Amino acid sequence: MRKQTANKRNRRVVVISVLLALCVLSLTAFLYIPKADQIASIGPYGITAPELSFHMKRLQAQVQNEFQTKYGITLGKNDWEKEFDGRKPLRELQEKALAEIQRDKTIFILAKEEHLVNYVDYSDFLIAMEKENQNRKAAAASGEIVYGLMNFSAEPYYSHVLSSLKTGLKTALSDSESDPLYLERGEVEAYFQANKTDWAVKGTSYKLTKLTIPVAQEKKVAVQAEVNQLIANKVGFAEIRSKFSDVQASEKVLTEESVSYQNTFDYELLMKLKDLATGEMTSPMETRQGLTVYRLDDILFDEQKALNEYRYQITQQLLEEKLDEYTDSYRKSMPVKVDEKKLSSVTITGS
Repeated sequence: MRKQTANKRNRRVVVISVLLALCVLSLTAFLYIPKADQIASIGPYGITAPELSFHMKRLQAQVQNEFQTKYGITLGKNDWEKEFDGRKPLRELQEKALAEIQRDKTIFILAKEEHLVNYVDYSDFLIAMEKENQNRKAAAASGEIVYGLMNFSAEPYYSHVLSSLKTGLKTALSDSESDPLYLERGEVEAYFQANKTDWAVKGTSYKLTKLTIPVAQEKKVAVQAEVNQLIANKVGFAEIRSKFSDVQASEKVLTEESVSYQNTFDYELLMKLKDLATGEMTSPMETRQGLTVYRLDDILFDEQKALNEYRYQITQQLLEEKLDEYTDSYRKSMPVKVDEKKLSSVTITGS
């Protein structure tokens, strides 16, 4: 009797195990059945026709500019499937869009792994956008301050999300030495030293001697021509000063970071200084009092100040470069499948 009961129990366990296995297999098969509008896949994630069409719209202007530049043509509605030197604009647009999707989807995949987002697929992105819009609408209705757009469309929301995920990944993947984006000690300094001229503005100052020549308005043109001639003849400040009465000399230090607006006197002066060698003079500049001439006495560069001012920007640039490299490597590690027939059928306006 006990033996029969044990056998029944064993049979029930086997039956339940088989049923569970079938359920798992069925669920797995269901999850990996390509959607009707799927045209490609990267790793376990599908790429759909609406998704490709969305990216094609994002890149349409770029392809139009390329064909305008290379072939001198403006692509009209009926030109996208024509051949120009063996190149079809529509095909180029489809391929560029597919490549962009693969890069961006890799960002979403990495972000999901880091719990920065809970979706990867384009359809889920649209659902998330709709929820965001509903939340913003509800917040505004309750009197809360809503920053940014009140109602997102797909393009600005996509750019917003993608940018946020990249920022999050740069932080999440650079925290410890084992992280792929981790910056070693001294990397920022080494980059700064190798590219010092690109990061010099906030550490550069110009030491000047200023010569103010009082001139009545009606005589400015004539005096300006005379001073220009003296400068062309390479005469010194002392000789220029001796030619005119009531001339005043003073010292001035001009920093690039202090010149924040174009079309100002100091901005114009700064542009003149960039063309001068030490000891040379600017052409006379008109002021209310008359004319001023500046001599460039020295160019000073505070390296430590420049490094401190630009450390954050350099760090972000290095993290951006490392993220691009890591994303590219991660993307290449995933299998990509493309249904060429379905791909070629997607147009700018949809599938």
